[in-house]
Amino acid sequence: MRIGFFADEYLPRIDGVITSMNNLAEGLRRRGHEVYFVVPEYPKTPKAKFILRLPSTPVPLSDNVRAMLPSLTAMGSIKRLKLDIIHSHTPFVAAQLARRLAREQKLPHVTTFHTLLPVLLDYYPLRTRSYFPAIIATTADILASADLGKYKLPADATAYGFKRQAWKWTGAFLDSVDFVISPSEHFARRLNALGADTPIEVVPNSIKLDLFPPRSYRAHRPLRLVAVGRLSPEKRQYELIEALSRLAPGRFELTLIGDGPDRKRLEALVSELDRSNVKLAGSLSPEKVRRRLYESDIGVLASAGFDNQPMTVLEYLAAGLPVFYCDPELTEGLSPQNSRLSGASVDELAAGLDSLASKDLAVMSPAARVAAAKFDQAAMAERVERIYGQLL
Repeated sequence: MRIGFFADEYLPRIDGVITSMNNLAEGLRRRGHEVYFVVPEYPKTPKAKFILRLPSTPVPLSDNVRAMLPSLTAMGSIKRLKLDIIHSHTPFVAAQLARRLAREQKLPHVTTFHTLLPVLLDYYPLRTRSYFPAIIATTADILASADLGKYKLPADATAYGFKRQAWKWTGAFLDSVDFVISPSEHFARRLNALGADTPIEVVPNSIKLDLFPPRSYRAHRPLRLVAVGRLSPEKRQYELIEALSRLAPGRFELTLIGDGPDRKRLEALVSELDRSNVKLAGSLSPEKVRRRLYESDIGVLASAGFDNQPMTVLEYLAAGLPVFYCDPELTEGLSPQNSRLSGASVDELAAGLDSLASKDLAVMSPAARVAAAKFDQAAMAERVERIYGQLL
């Protein structure tokens, strides 16, 4: 099969969605398929095989996010790929190009919901509200053909008008494609609750296990915590640092890996609290991130109520790291054998870390590796391949 992955972001950016797409694409290629990416063009990014980069423009109020500029020339370039399956991974400009091509060439259109627009509104109200009119304008045909009254909106959708519109738009987008993939059970429940007619199936993100060799786990003193992710409000690194400051010095060291809009705020907090045991390592290459994971004792994820199925958690598990987290919805791969669930408040985070220090982490490490094996790249690619085959 010739498969097209459509997305509004790609390398040189690095985040969980991009890593998830690349892992799935490689798994499908190993099964004999051709996977093409249709993504924005970034300045000074060299051309590469199987990647069609379309002209783009910077998105205001964002960090290196670019919007593709649809055109007849762009559509012609996409049609020359002679695709059999369309698979969109973000619901914005890329998905609209995907929908248009699918309609014109009568191709199946699969979409993966990595992020929910209504949830983004809670964390980025100014930015998302600024973009939302443009999203509505570019997807007018979706809204015009949808029965918006049929969708069962969640309770928080009544909080303000934009939230209601975002949920209705989500339902309409669901009904505009042929099949929906959700990486997690809890996202699938939220999408199903809207009452859209399109079938939804859970296919978790995958991990390249061959990049994560077995480890000989031996905890350090002080315990080395690592938190990989975008430095932004929804990831709650601020609350994590505050929680750490409430514990006795000398028990933990924390390394934050990643960059984002919260970096200066976090640096200021570290300085204010005089925390020499907190390091901001910045953005690192995937190879260096893996090296840091093997030098650490516990993988931490402080987000609550935002994440779908974080690639970070899969990488922690694959590296044999016990996981400390505070969102009970994150069930894929996590269990009492390989992780510890904490409450989300600063006090609860501090208490959870305090209790974790007394656990036998060396027993949890091999259990983490066992859990990671369930998300092997080849197995997830086979499941997606089956979905494509059914649609064809």
